[in-house]
Amino acid sequence: MKDSLKIGVAVDVGESRKGKPNQDFTSVLLPGWFNQKQPLLLLSDGMGAYGGGEIASKIAVRTILKVYKHYSRKQVNYIEILERGIRTAHKKSSGNLKGKRSWNGWGVRL
Repeated sequence: MKDSLKIGVAVDVGESRKGKPNQDFTSVLLPGWFNQKQPLLLLSDGMGAYGGGEIASKIAVRTILKVYKHYSRKQVNYIEILERGIRTAHKKSSGNLKGKRSWNGWGVRL
């Protein structure tokens, strides 16, 4: 019998953010036909007002997943993938900040 793993995701905006958008973003990449690597589970907690944290959170997770998918199985080095993904996400999100003063101070925790 193969080992199995059940994965579930739940997020909560919390008491202080009730009625406001959830700035958390999650994603799971499981092994399969096109992905022979180990599973990757990401959770990003967005920070920032006026939707900035919500956008930053999505950019961070999607960018890290993209970087992860471009590595072949032999090249998997999770620290390097996370570092490269975080740097790339930072560049992307910094570009999205242009002209949006109200989003100053947005960011994420991974």
